[in-house]
Amino acid sequence: MSTEKTKPSSRRSSARRQAAESDLSAQLAQPPLLDLSDSSSGSIELFPRIWSAAEAWVSGDTAVRWRALDSIEATQAARLSPVIAHLLAPAVTEPDLGLRTRVIQILGSVLSADENGRPAPEPVRQTLRRTLSQMRTRQVYAILQAVVADPGCTQAAARLFNACPYAGNHLSDILVDRQAPMELRYAAVRMIARVGYLDTIPTLERIQTRLEARKSGQTTLPFAPTTADAEAALLEEVEQALHILRMP
Repeated sequence: MSTEKTKPSSRRSSARRQAAESDLSAQLAQPPLLDLSDSSSGSIELFPRIWSAAEAWVSGDTAVRWRALDSIEATQAARLSPVIAHLLAPAVTEPDLGLRTRVIQILGSVLSADENGRPAPEPVRQTLRRTLSQMRTRQVYAILQAVVADPGCTQAAARLFNACPYAGNHLSDILVDRQAPMELRYAAVRMIARVGYLDTIPTLERIQTRLEARKSGQTTLPFAPTTADAEAALLEEVEQALHILRMP
């Protein structure tokens, strides 16, 4: 009796199909609601409250969302749950500036050690960093607005920017935008120095040259535009940032 052999082409087709299914499963994989790797956190007992906070957070009612943040802070849900961290991250552009500032502070705390020196679980930090890495100029601009409104969130904002490899470029874009409010341009250059974006040095040097030329033109050319006090202050900020970035 003859035994039918599987054709090589059939085996290859089956392997490709399994690989495709595996890739699709990876793409559809969602972060878990809770990281249960540390049973001492009591996260299992907090599950109902965290789930309720997640449902409240997606409400269209701002007052409900404020209460959701109260619950998220009380349970430290953003540190325990990759899903909560993922849900909060887009709110760095939240129209309500107070709500936005509080979200920035909460997310910043996820990327720092707690009072006992322990970091948030790695799955939570990975999820948050992956989301923050996709920030563009709009998100960076919104975070700077919060920093200008409440300097108390500067450190938290710096942690968020540090998680985005392109944040330095977006901060530079805001810095060179003469249509942007001067307070935001100040905040941008200070943040560049604080986080330490060395790749922005050429941009800062060009701005320094331009501002110095305008300042010189004020005294040597009577028809040159007057250098505003704001631009003189911006030049000082740029020079300070360059000094910090060039330090060994």
